[in-house]
Amino acid sequence: MLPTPALIDVKYSWDDGLWRVLISGFGGVLVAWKAYDTEDDAQKGIEDLRHRLARAPDGNVRLVILDWADWVHPGRLYYDRRVRMREEEK
Repeated sequence: MLPTPALIDVKYSWDDGLWRVLISGFGGVLVAWKAYDTEDDAQKGIEDLRHRLARAPDGNVRLVILDWADWVHPGRLYYDRRVRMREEEK
């Protein structure tokens, strides 16, 4: 099980004009992100994520991140069936 993310941050992407809430694990490697149209929405997204993490079933942060994120790096979040299904949908 993945421990609570070490870092939750917001970055603006100049390429596509979106704000992204980035989740990094210990060591600073990117684990997942979710995109928003405005910085205000991204800040609300952080609060939503923190609320979800606090209510994670049995402390299973991984499933919360899989459900919340637009993009997840499967090797960094521990590969499981839900990640594989997301890859096949693309």
